[in-house]
Amino acid sequence: MESVSMSLIKSRRKYQYGAYLFILPVITFVTVFLLYPVLSNFYYAFTKYNGLSEPVWVGLDNFSKLIKDKSFLAAMKNSLTLALYLPLYVGLPLVFAAIIRNNSKGSSFFRFTVLMPFVISPVILAMTFEVILRDEGPLNTILRAIGAEALALSWLAEPKIVIHIAALITLYKYFGFCVILLLAAMGKISETLFDSAKIDGASAFQTFRSVTIPGTILAIEFVAVQGLIVYFARMFDLIFTLTQGGPGYASFVPEFGVFHKAFMNNMFGYGSTWAVVIFLMTFVVIILQVNIMKRSGE
Repeated sequence: MESVSMSLIKSRRKYQYGAYLFILPVITFVTVFLLYPVLSNFYYAFTKYNGLSEPVWVGLDNFSKLIKDKSFLAAMKNSLTLALYLPLYVGLPLVFAAIIRNNSKGSSFFRFTVLMPFVISPVILAMTFEVILRDEGPLNTILRAIGAEALALSWLAEPKIVIHIAALITLYKYFGFCVILLLAAMGKISETLFDSAKIDGASAFQTFRSVTIPGTILAIEFVAVQGLIVYFARMFDLIFTLTQGGPGYASFVPEFGVFHKAFMNNMFGYGSTWAVVIFLMTFVVIILQVNIMKRSGE
């Protein structure tokens, strides 16, 4: 009996070792390319480091400098301005998805059309809008042609509107993605609920409010959280290509701040401090997203 049990233990150990070998590449990848960069970034955030010399420990000096930095305050203000577009980010796709659901004719064409901007690279999208919004670009040319020359502005050079332009371009890019997510959620709502609402004489708006929204509430919450992540931590490509954070700090966002401080000014320690702030902001939003996913699985 002892020999049999020992052989079983040995075979189990061999099986476990084999399993460890299979997951070793994944563990190595996560450690080298994800875990190590995150931990090292936290370390550099507490140092003075220019990327060449040895890092010098400065404690919380970078963080005290950060809260007094005009560019950081401008970046946080711009992030909050972007977040104000969240109702549009969620609401417009929700309404459009409901319209597509109720009108099956051409729905496949509309799904393909609205999803196109999402699959386009943010850099290409930003370059396209940069051409459209130039002083002598197509938009101003059309405005002047119809006699609305007063509305022909230097769109990307106007400090008061440039961050709003970035928000709307981002909304345009992710619009189709949100529509598809919400359409999928609407497809899970029982048709009997819509039929009952129709029999009761409910209007389209009443059906939308009483059936569609409650039936897609988890998807709506998911889209809202995803929108926060986009506006807080996925704006670099667009801002870098479109405005370089300008004019002044009018479109400066935390992601661009990391690049600006670390790679343009060789302040890698201070740039890491910016990255820590972005990480903490995103981490809070991800916790919300995980809670939503748990609720959807219950």
